[in-house]
Amino acid sequence: MTYKLTLRTAPGALIAAEYECPMHGRFAIDVPRGEDGDPPAEVPCSVLSRGCGRPCGGCSERNPCGEPSPFVISASGIARVRKVEAHRGGYQKAEVPTWTDTTNLGEGQDLDDWKADRAKVWERENERQAMELAREL
Repeated sequence: MTYKLTLRTAPGALIAAEYECPMHGRFAIDVPRGEDGDPPAEVPCSVLSRGCGRPCGGCSERNPCGEPSPFVISASGIARVRKVEAHRGGYQKAEVPTWTDTTNLGEGQDLDDWKADRAKVWERENERQAMELAREL
C-alpha cells in the first residue's frame, strides 16, 4: 500500500482569497502566499472606480480604489485548496510475479499464509526456469 503526500504551501504561489473594501465590499483576487502558506492579511482594493467617493471630489479618472482591505473568511460555497493532504495511492499489479507484493499483508492476511503464497510463486518460477533450460539443451 502506498501513500501520496501533497504539499501546497509553496511561498509565492498564487492563492485565491477574498478581501473586503470599506467602500466597495467584498472582492476576490489572486495573491501570492506568505511564508506560512496563508494569503496576506491586507491588500489594497483593486476595484476600478470613477471618483474615490471622498469629500474632496477631485478624482475623475478610472483608478484602483487603493483602500486597505482586510482578508475575510470566504463563504462556505467557495472551494478551498487544502495546504496538505495524504491519500491512499492506487494499487498496481507487479510486472513480474516474483516481485514482493505485501498488499495482502496490509489487508490482514496471516503472515504464514502470505509466506506460503510466496513459496508457491517461487516454486512456479523455478519450474518455468527448469523448463526453459530443458528446451535449450
